[in-house]
Amino acid sequence: MKYSILMVIHEHVELTRTCVASIRQFSKAGEYELLIFDNASTDGTREFLRQELEQHLDTRVFFNGKNAGFMTPMNYLAKQAQGRYLVVMNNDLKVCPGWLDRMESVFAGKPKMALVGLKQNCGEIGHDGSGLPVRNRLEYVEASCMMVPRAIVEVHGLFDDAYFYFGYYEDSDLSLRLRERGFEIAVVDLPIVHRRGSTMNRLKIDLNKIKARNAARFRHRWAHYLKTRSFEKRVLFRRSVAVGDVIM
Repeated sequence: MKYSILMVIHEHVELTRTCVASIRQFSKAGEYELLIFDNASTDGTREFLRQELEQHLDTRVFFNGKNAGFMTPMNYLAKQAQGRYLVVMNNDLKVCPGWLDRMESVFAGKPKMALVGLKQNCGEIGHDGSGLPVRNRLEYVEASCMMVPRAIVEVHGLFDDAYFYFGYYEDSDLSLRLRERGFEIAVVDLPIVHRRGSTMNRLKIDLNKIKARNAARFRHRWAHYLKTRSFEKRVLFRRSVAVGDVIM
């Protein structure tokens, strides 16, 4: 199995239907599996997913009794995945011909390549930690559509749901953690349609509060990077006496 396509959804059955149809149209049968985590949808999504299970052996669906957000369910799906590459994606996307092959091609001959995303998504980090369109430097890969080798996830993990909650800043944190450990990230230019923000209007939670909390934690964890745009840190040694010229 080459690819495990992972999707966490809540409501918006029409978006999920369009997204899944595009995946089946533009992905090669036998090369992928589709894993979907449903966050207690009540709009016909579950009925649609049960039909998918009946009609497609390459699909696995996990039904949850409450809305657990994005990070924890996605981490769960990553542990169930069997593909060599994990594809994290939103259900408000419509993919294009050759999308999986194009994303995978970036990894060829690059053992340090860890994340590949879409060029049209945010990828630069503002001084306050927020995600911005790329102007000067690619700093993170947005998780709305992202490919990562499963071997890297098994060693370094996916999203830090012990530090962040529900959603927001988990993808920029992942990119910085991997880059700090010497890995590379990249984006590809693909005509994938992203109906950005279209899944947020039925959530019965305080998104602003969640976003503010995660933003504060992100700025705290990556304060040095946000200030210097570097992972290197200087260490000051203060000695009362000299013991030669080398600090052991």
